[in-house]
Amino acid sequence: MTFGKLIGVFLLAAAAMNILFLTWFPIEDNDIWWLLAAGREMVQSGGILKSDVWSCTINGQSWLNKYIPFEILVYMLYAKGGANALIALRSFFALLSAAAMFGIAALWGRRENSPALNIPLAASLLTLTGLLAAPRMFVRPELCSLVCFAIAVCLWENQRGKNLAASFVIAIVFLQIIWTNLHSAFILGYIVAGAYILESSPRRLWILPLLILSSLANPFGFRMLAGVLDVMRTPFFHNHLWEWLPLFHRSAPEPLRWLIIGTGALTLAGFALNRRRLRPAHILLFIFFFWMVFKARRHGGFFALSTAAANLWNYGFIIERLKSKLPNLAARYSSLAVFILLVLFSGMIPNGALFRAFGAKRPFGFGINRARQPWDSAAYMKSANLRGNLFNGYDCGGFLIWMLAPDIRPCIDSRAEPFPPALIERHYRIIVGEESPDPFIEEFDISLALIDNDDLSLLAHFNRKSGWRLIFSGYKAALFQKADER
Repeated sequence: MTFGKLIGVFLLAAAAMNILFLTWFPIEDNDIWWLLAAGREMVQSGGILKSDVWSCTINGQSWLNKYIPFEILVYMLYAKGGANALIALRSFFALLSAAAMFGIAALWGRRENSPALNIPLAASLLTLTGLLAAPRMFVRPELCSLVCFAIAVCLWENQRGKNLAASFVIAIVFLQIIWTNLHSAFILGYIVAGAYILESSPRRLWILPLLILSSLANPFGFRMLAGVLDVMRTPFFHNHLWEWLPLFHRSAPEPLRWLIIGTGALTLAGFALNRRRLRPAHILLFIFFFWMVFKARRHGGFFALSTAAANLWNYGFIIERLKSKLPNLAARYSSLAVFILLVLFSGMIPNGALFRAFGAKRPFGFGINRARQPWDSAAYMKSANLRGNLFNGYDCGGFLIWMLAPDIRPCIDSRAEPFPPALIERHYRIIVGEESPDPFIEEFDISLALIDNDDLSLLAHFNRKSGWRLIFSGYKAALFQKADER
């Protein structure tokens, strides 16, 4: 093996190591707990979960459960391997998405007269992609969408410049059906198809309605679409939930904003410098996802993948032009320099320096980040054999379902969609102190209240409320019970 090939292998290994390190952090997302609870319910009962069985506010009501395959998968993995099995799943999905992007670059390198594949460039851009997508690297069905999005782009790129083959149509339709049954972002498959159809030939527009029909004409198609429409017409989600807030909202870490803006500027520079080989599909996808990530931070993963494809293409050809003006020795040592930088970057992740620089608290490692949920309060309720309806915060509802169902019934959780928007907003007003919790407690026959230690007005309310007493004070929340309850 030549020195250049050896450095190339090391570069790709360094990029893969960076992506792995970015996904190796303890389980801490709120949604994973109700996903696990749903999977447990279906595996143990042998049936599909279509109505709410946990909440005291909507118990028995129809629930548009959109993520059945993913729920069963994560529960079975957790039952066998615990939290580390879920972390391995997250790493696998991240590496699979990156591999699809690298596959695109390798495809260009084989097909173009001027090879578009440059290993140092690919390793650098894949690391940047992992960094941009890191805020979305939770064990959620969204991981499936990132993989499906990357594969869809790969399929369309492979079709570029060829006559439309039946095998391609079958593959893209099959992918769309699979995507529909995994996550509600399957609509992005239409966006990708539209961009590449406009680049190649408008006569292929018939593929778009075919994709729409195939994705909706299956058991979960309309369910997924209805879920998307529910979220789109609920202003509360877009105004209050962290992931739906715009990039320039005050809650967004400032370094993250400038990383996204800097990546956007890098991409625009690539379009300008590579103007003779501009790809309309790349421009359309970049504009769309740049707008989407500014509108809501939750689209950061798709923005990362779309810009990776565009930059791999643009800078691949730009660097090929530069190579003719540089001595071979300089190119060789530039590869070595990139490798050293990638290794140094990977060293910043385990010691927390990287995430501290981005204003984020993300511990490196495995297991579960117990500081995010009231584990001690849940353990107390379980050991004391408490039963009844519970007033709780939005973030910990799914965890309480996993730990305490069916004896304890929380009033709300982060599933969001099954709860009427008016109920979610009412609960929010109670949490922020704009409304008294007493009518809510009376209406839903609530006998327990788990109040976060940061919700000072609610803590004061229950401390001075006659008929309620503090029975447990935990590191994250305080537990109150009606005085006449045993």
